[in-house]
This record gives sequence, structure tokens and C-alpha cells, in this order.
Amino acid sequence: MIEHLLTSTVVLALAMCAARLPRLTARTRYALVAAGLFKFAIPTALFVDLVPRTVVVPQPLRVFGGNAVAAATPAPSTTNWLLLAWASLAALILGRWMLLRIRTLAMTMRNASAPSRRELDALTDARTAVGVRASIDLLRATVGEAPAVLRVVRPLIVLPLHGSDELSDSELRALLAHECAHVARRDNLRSWVEMVAASLLWFHPLVWLALRDLNRTREEACDERVAEAMRDADSYLDALTKVCRAAVAPIAGVSCMASAHLKERMNHLMRYETLRRTALPHAAVVVLALLFVVGSAAAAAVATAPETTASPDYTVDYTITPQGNTNVFDVKIVETKSGKVLSAPKVSAAPGVPALTRVKLRDGRVLNVTLLGKGDATGEATLVIEQSGKELHRSVHPYAPQTPLYSGKPISLELKDAEIHDLMRVFGQLTGYKVTVDQDVDAKVSMKFDQVPWDRALEAIAQRTGLTITVEDRNIHVSN
Repeated sequence: MIEHLLTSTVVLALAMCAARLPRLTARTRYALVAAGLFKFAIPTALFVDLVPRTVVVPQPLRVFGGNAVAAATPAPSTTNWLLLAWASLAALILGRWMLLRIRTLAMTMRNASAPSRRELDALTDARTAVGVRASIDLLRATVGEAPAVLRVVRPLIVLPLHGSDELSDSELRALLAHECAHVARRDNLRSWVEMVAASLLWFHPLVWLALRDLNRTREEACDERVAEAMRDADSYLDALTKVCRAAVAPIAGVSCMASAHLKERMNHLMRYETLRRTALPHAAVVVLALLFVVGSAAAAAVATAPETTASPDYTVDYTITPQGNTNVFDVKIVETKSGKVLSAPKVSAAPGVPALTRVKLRDGRVLNVTLLGKGDATGEATLVIEQSGKELHRSVHPYAPQTPLYSGKPISLELKDAEIHDLMRVFGQLTGYKVTVDQDVDAKVSMKFDQVPWDRALEAIAQRTGLTITVEDRNIHVSN
């Protein structure tokens, strides 16, 4: 998670710097910043599977008995207060934004009045000029002093109650063309997505700066579209001056022509005709930006992937048995090619506390195995091979207790106070396995089995007596 946030922050910072380069139109600058923000939605984990790795997964022993049953019991869950605080603040920020938007829409509809015929005709001309086919509603309201677009589905353009009366026909068409450009670009939907991202990343100051850049370039991009469609920049500049002189601050979730600095927008509009002839191709810049964003995520996955050798010389086979507040690790370090057991230590550690075992090999290398058990009897072993202090190999061996699969031949037995030593000799004869029973084991069994897999019968015996019965290869071992 930390690596993902750092990588995404660097990408967003580079995108915001690139958006300030010359020879870029406003819509290209908007796309660059949006692409940088999009990086936060591409976790490095998506590319982990593309990185070649070798992870040796051990084959755990089959252990029947009371300890094995306890190992499968999940540890009690704990509340992640940090995650809860983050989610609460994110929901609060997003909820407040949504509430303001809903209130704005409600106030608009409550105080709305029908537009004039002149305004409806101007909207028709503006839609045609900008190329908007979707239906757009038009109303007058007292909510703001500048035109604005409400709603994502079936957009609604709201005009000031009296603000458009002093505008000429060409000026009114230009202002409505600006709002139609917001509809064509689906800016209200974009603002939803951007606000969700900002709410989830409320702790990140660069995200809020990016949001400010997006708001400004969004308005300039619509200005550019009006300049291309209307071919009457003077009328549009005059309309901007008249309407935005008394404009209020932007409203949550509303695309409003007065939501950016008027002087900057007018300067950009006056030089746009020259900029359009010399600007870098929009599509090419956007494609390069997206390739860079995706490539940075893939590069981060490669950089953070653990290094492993293609063919490790040794593997780790182990089990974890909880005993009170301690995990007991039965470990076997095996030479892969020969199958020879180099070391079989038995170590103990509290859940969450790593335990280390070391084996010095004949060729001078040192094999370190770090064992880490969790409260639910799962864990992992990290095998590291070193030579002269240099790491040659690293592999991670996860472990989770598994429900035994009963594949033994069905047997029928009726037992009454059967001695465990005699009973296990019978199992040795039935299975062909080598059976060993510790000397201190003493138990009697009274049970009946009718066509039950022999390994299922062993588990039932272990559960009834409280003994631990371990099946490995073709060996059966019984212990307390």
C-alpha cells in the first residue's frame, strides 16, 4: 500500500508539472492531470502475476488429533481502528458534497421559472453548434448569478433569473454553448468520479491541488469548444464579462462557467486561436500519458517483487501446532534433488513473533529459515540462502491447516477396550504403513467402524483419545 501511494504521488506530480508545459490546450492539460489521478486506481498488485517468480509451496504433514482441530479454529477478529477512521472521514466528506448538491438541485427546482422563447431558441442554436444530441432542460432560477449545469442524467441548464436579459442574442448563444460543452464533455459525471477519488484520498494534499487544476482546466476546455463552435470570440468575451462580474463561488457537483478565474480564462481565450495551430496533438499526448501511468504501475511491481532463483536447492516442510499462547513448529529442511533431510528442528514462538533456525551447509553457505506463526495457526516460513553475507536465494513458504482428504481403503472394525499399541499394529497390517507408537502412550479405544476410510478412522481415534497421529509418506506415528 505504501509503495502504491508513493508511486502514484510521483506520477501525479509529474502529470501536474507536464500540464504546465507550453503548446498544450486546456483539454489536453485536463487529460494529463486526470491521467495522473487515475494512477491511484491502478494498484501495483494487478501486475504482480506478470513478474516471473518462483515460490516453493511445502506439502504439509497430515496431522490428526486434538491439536490439529484446535489449529483450524480462527483467531478472534480485531477492529482496525485506523481503517475505520479513514473510511468514516471519507464518507463524511463525500456525504457533505452530495448533500450540498442535492440541496442545490432542490432549491433550484423550488424557485424555478420557465425560460423565454428567446432563451429556448438560443439553446437550440447552441446545442447545434456544439454538437450535443442529448435533450437538455432549461430553467430560470435565483440560485446563482451565472449559468450552470445540474444533473448527470437529463442535464438541466439553469440561467440567472434576470442575468441574461441584458445579453444580446449572440452573447446568450455563446453562454449557452459553454454550458452545452459541459454536457458534451459529461463534466458533471467527471466531477462525481473526481470527488469520490478526493474523498477516498482525503489525507493527500496533492490530490486536492489536482482537483483545483481539473476545475480550472475544465472551464478553459469548454471555453475552447465555444471558440471553435461559435467563431465569435468577441461576443463570448463580452458575455463572460457581463455575467461573471457578479458570479458567486462554485456549487458542489455543478458545472458553472464562473467557477474559474475570469482573467485567466479570458487571456487563454484570446490566445487560443494561435495556440490551436501550434499545440501538440491531443490524442498522442493522452495515449503517451496513459502508457506512462500503466507502465509506472508495472515497473513498480517489478521493482518490489521478491528475488528468487529459478530452481531452489532446498525446500521447507513444516507444520504449526498451537499450544496455549505458543506456536510449535515442526520443521524439516530438505535437499530438493536428493530428498535428504538436512535438519529437523522443533522451535516455539508466540503468535506474531518470528523464530529463526540456521543450518550451515557443507559448501560454506548458510541456510536461514524464519518462521512466523499467526493466531489462527496459519503462518509462513522465509528461506534465505547466504554466502559470505550475500543473499543468493529467497523464497516464501505459506502454511495453512488443511482439512484432511480421506483416500484410505474402507475398513470395518469393532473395538472394545482395545489397547492403542495393539490397535496400531492392526492398522499397520491393514495399510502396509510402518507404525511407531511412543512408549509413554497409553490409551484404550472402544469404537465401531463400518466401511470407513482408514485415515478417517485414524482421525476419529485421535479425536476420541486426544492423541496426535501423524501420517507422513508411508509412516504412521502416534504421540501424546
